[in-house]
Amino acid sequence: MAEWEVDIKVRRNGRLVERSLARGDRPETALYSAHNDLERWAQAHPENTPGPDTSEDGGS
Repeated sequence: MAEWEVDIKVRRNGRLVERSLARGDRPETALYSAHNDLERWAQAHPENTPGPDTSEDGGS
């Protein structure tokens, strides 16, 4: 059976701040696992996540 791999890199101002590498037997499984890793990282490091958009144009 084929193994799928997802490699997600999070950069801020060009610098790598987090990387999630996950494998699974289906693409959805690998992506779900990488997403969960990044969610846990974001919750543990709120200083690295953007706050709510307070601009008048809604960020567009």
